[in-house]
Amino acid sequence: MSNVLYDALDTGIEGKLYDAACKKVLGNKQVLSYIMKTYILEFKNVDVNDIPQYIEDGNDDDNIEGLNTEDNNIYGSKVEYDVLFKAKNPNEKGSMMYINVEAQSTDDLDYPLENRVKIYGESIFLAQTIEEKYKNLNKVYSIWIVVDHAKKRNNRIEVRRDNRVIYDEGQAPMVMNDDYVLKIVIYLGDEYRGDGSTRDLLYLLFKSDMKIGDKRFELEERYGILKLGEEEDLMCNLSQGIMAKGILQGRAEGIELGKAEGKLTMLVEIVRTLMAKEEDINSVMDLLDVSEDMRPLVIELINGSKETTLE
Repeated sequence: MSNVLYDALDTGIEGKLYDAACKKVLGNKQVLSYIMKTYILEFKNVDVNDIPQYIEDGNDDDNIEGLNTEDNNIYGSKVEYDVLFKAKNPNEKGSMMYINVEAQSTDDLDYPLENRVKIYGESIFLAQTIEEKYKNLNKVYSIWIVVDHAKKRNNRIEVRRDNRVIYDEGQAPMVMNDDYVLKIVIYLGDEYRGDGSTRDLLYLLFKSDMKIGDKRFELEERYGILKLGEEEDLMCNLSQGIMAKGILQGRAEGIELGKAEGKLTMLVEIVRTLMAKEEDINSVMDLLDVSEDMRPLVIELINGSKETTLE
């Protein structure tokens, strides 16, 4: 599928799929447990296998239910989070915290990434004042995983408290009692070291071009992660083709983009993939924002009534 994706980089569909797969993977409680143990001080002494009982209501589901990821509390703007949920503080009975995790393909943006990081963390905290009226305010952790960036930032951890920045090389930061909002930015490296670290896990999930079977073996053997399934397979296919390094590799290799027939073929492959979970073809096309004029062609090809190509 990755070869077909090169033919339609300008449709935006592959980006939506990759984003959706990232959110599913980040919502997996086993993945979250490793992130929480390494980067959230309160969980430093909790066994990684025990952390899921502190996530939300501690149920046995593989994935979080999550909170509303659309935040309109800032006048005139909307913030959309990848993953947002509440967790119990293991060190303080009855105390909760908000945890936001974001997968960021690149820091090469039209604005400083640190501005967005600050807004996300502060928005989550401020939203509590509306609900709690300044009582029972909970700590907020906003954790960012940046895939593509300048080499000098490889394997760097940036911890932000207000306007202060601390580089701690991946150890859990020391948090003072008055640190209500802590922003942590994780810059992935360029190699998989196989050392069982959380940083290696994130590289494996979001940046590695390892074959699907080999990646699944590493996830199971080193981390005991068994149930990522189709989302991780989709991320592998997409990352090998276009997204994992945050750059359009096809353009760098001089691949011709945007052929109409290639777009249709790619779209049909993606719709078929998503229909494995969502049987209604129209719901799948709604998710992908497929244009009305394209839908009859996609349905024809999915149903196999006849072969159709674009002229």
